[in-house]
Amino acid sequence: MIERPIAHDLDSTPDEPRLHAAWRGVRDRVGERRRARRTRLVGGVALAAAVALGVGLLAWPMPETGPLRHADGEPLNAAESIAEPRALRLTDDSTIELDTGARIEPVRNDGERVELLLTRGRARFEVTPGGPRRWVIDGGFARVEVVGTAFVVERDERSLSVEVEHGRVRVIGDEVDRSLGAGEHIAIEAPVRAAIDSVPPPPAEAPPEETGPPTVQAPEPRETTAPSVSPAPATGEDPSELLRSADLARREGRMRDAIAPLEAVLRDHPDHAEAPLAAITLARIQLTLDDSAGALRSLRLARRLGVPRLFDAEVCASMAMVLDATGNREGARSEASACLGRHGTPPHLEELRRLVDAP
Repeated sequence: MIERPIAHDLDSTPDEPRLHAAWRGVRDRVGERRRARRTRLVGGVALAAAVALGVGLLAWPMPETGPLRHADGEPLNAAESIAEPRALRLTDDSTIELDTGARIEPVRNDGERVELLLTRGRARFEVTPGGPRRWVIDGGFARVEVVGTAFVVERDERSLSVEVEHGRVRVIGDEVDRSLGAGEHIAIEAPVRAAIDSVPPPPAEAPPEETGPPTVQAPEPRETTAPSVSPAPATGEDPSELLRSADLARREGRMRDAIAPLEAVLRDHPDHAEAPLAAITLARIQLTLDDSAGALRSLRLARRLGVPRLFDAEVCASMAMVLDATGNREGARSEASACLGRHGTPPHLEELRRLVDAP
């Protein structure tokens, strides 16, 4: 074996191309390992984020659209508590608590607005804040506008009271426009209702001209009650009981049985706060029974008693349709024109337009 001095190896010149090739190989392998680690790390983070986002989307409550319903999915219809208090829970977690004898009726219910008519009694409303709908509670003498709060509304034939537990509401009426906060209360007296006969009935069509000497005729008695179709209850019966009896008959589909108690309210209690609504309800029933003449008399009586603004569109539209059905074409056209002038989209919109445009 021939020994070679170590200096020979130390001084030997390296093969540059091979050295660079080896270095590139090492560098590429190290880079691949680093990129693989980064890919695994980023992929894991992305997967975790996607899982978290998916779970969040599943857990996040989706905004509710469409009309409110009861929590069990049933539609929100008229409700009352007859024998004992009653609690209603709705799909947006709002609650309505009706004291014994209280009754509410939905007037509008969609994804933007909920309007409820408190026809009588005491009700507590707990409206979930932050919801998409604006709530309005109509108490006849005034209405309560609210977004989210808890408040109590109580109504009888003489007064309306509103008490706020928390949050804020706005009470609006003919003689009041006031904002109430937590712990505040307001009581509104019913407006003094004029006697029925103090408002003249709608002008009648002019009678044909007669020849000969003028004759003096006794004035015809002014209409003060709706037509009698079935035996009326005894005079002096409590109006709230009469209205409750009529409501029960209507819910059970016994329309004719609802007529007598409504007529009793109109005959014996014309100053009752709900007498106009009784006349409107009677007209609805008579229209269902194809009694156009009776419906016309009931609608005219409702106007003399004072139709709440909430029902004006229904009354004027129904009046126009009934006048048309009874052959009074000119009266129907005039009523339809006035109704369209006051309301943008009243009931029977197309029929009203047809009456106005008819030759």
